[in-house]
Amino acid sequence: MKKAGYATAVFGKWGIGDFGSTGAPDKHGVDRFYGYTDQKACHTYYPPYLWNNGKKEVLNTSLTAATIGHGSQPKGEVLADTYRAEQHSSDLIADKMLEFVKEKAHGKQPFFLYYAPLEPHVAMQPLQEWIDRYPREWDKSPYRGNRGYLPHPRPRAAYAGMISQMDHNVGRLLDTLKACGLDKNTIVIFTSDNGTTHDAGGVDHRFFNSVADLKGLKGQLYEGGIRVPGIIRWSGKIAPGKTITQPAFHADVMPTLCALTGADAGSPLGTDLSPVLLGKKSALHDRKPLVWAGGGYGGQVAVRFDSKKVIRRNLFPGKKPDNWEVYDIVKDPAEKNNIAAENRDLINRAIAILDREYQPAPGFQALRYKAPEQAAE
Repeated sequence: MKKAGYATAVFGKWGIGDFGSTGAPDKHGVDRFYGYTDQKACHTYYPPYLWNNGKKEVLNTSLTAATIGHGSQPKGEVLADTYRAEQHSSDLIADKMLEFVKEKAHGKQPFFLYYAPLEPHVAMQPLQEWIDRYPREWDKSPYRGNRGYLPHPRPRAAYAGMISQMDHNVGRLLDTLKACGLDKNTIVIFTSDNGTTHDAGGVDHRFFNSVADLKGLKGQLYEGGIRVPGIIRWSGKIAPGKTITQPAFHADVMPTLCALTGADAGSPLGTDLSPVLLGKKSALHDRKPLVWAGGGYGGQVAVRFDSKKVIRRNLFPGKKPDNWEVYDIVKDPAEKNNIAAENRDLINRAIAILDREYQPAPGFQALRYKAPEQAAE
């Protein structure tokens, strides 16, 4: 985007390298950055500092072990204020983002903005005003930190409050685009980096029915772990209120934006979705398969071909690999009916794709997706 003449900015969570390292934002085409560069630091909304481009901006000096994202309180009254400090990061990040939009609205240079709020990642530390919006009867007892992260007196209300706080700041962004006269000429994409988190840090996904009937949670390659919101708005170009069933994943965002803006996408892993978004095609029947591979959560791979998804789990060394599973995601989104036995051809195709596209990161052992399967009982 920068090479195509766009001003580029990231606000919020970067998480792949501090300034001065090879993973820093300024080493990857980012002109303006404000937020976190350390993944672990993102576990608190009261960080000691945030990066303002290449400078550390000190926010909180009264930090204790109780305010850095992890801790427990087995006894006594749990108070939210115990786990707070002077300045909460979320609105600060949003404020800097809106300053950028207003600044660019006065010039002629187009801009690319990536807003990556922390919410609703735990630890749960929303501002009190958002917690107070939700019923006290939701929470019969406090969360004491027994499943990681920080305690909270009202965990369900706090979780909802974090999402509401995020929603509010997204609304501020949309309102600012409109006030600046940019809303009709700006493509807005809203999505999430993973499905609902497992019940760590006081999260209660069953209470909120967060994944409905889907199988799996964050970290798994079942639909509950990877099916996320995908909302795209471009006034006058993309029909409002329309549901598009074309399978897509995050790797498609970059080539799609490049196609829409005239930037060079190089050789992307994803597929340009613009023909479907703009109504030129109803579907992309020749799109690349969707591929996932990761060493976390036991090690797993998945490949999706149109309506069917092939998946294998527990592939990290030291684990006993599960057998291959195949699901028809369109007919069986809850992934209750494993149809691997009658789809060995798809499994073989998935293996061939992984052979071509997957290689372990330096220093990590390879996922054993070709390990022998166990005989059926």
